[in-house]
Amino acid sequence: MSSRDKPDLNMESLIRFAKAEMGLNGRWSPRLPYPVGCLGGLLFDFISGITGRPLPISSIRIKKFCANTCFDASKAFASGFRPPYTIYEGLRRTIRYEFCRVGRVR
Repeated sequence: MSSRDKPDLNMESLIRFAKAEMGLNGRWSPRLPYPVGCLGGLLFDFISGITGRPLPISSIRIKKFCANTCFDASKAFASGFRPPYTIYEGLRRTIRYEFCRVGRVR
């Protein structure tokens, strides 16, 4: 396993890293207990069912957001794959491309 593929990040670490990259350190962000988030997702599912319109929040998205997404890449590395960037550099490049314009959040 390549050290460029590590460490595995939990959602809290990922959010902390993304906020730092976007210059949002120190800003308050809401936190909900998992059951409250799931209940909210179900409420959005209900509203979506009544209106017939998809909404950006759903119970499935809440569950995916909170799920463990670590996977074993040892087969990829055994085949000779070497990631071009570390996990942090890949995240940094993605965040800057998707969310930042000259270091400022859109």
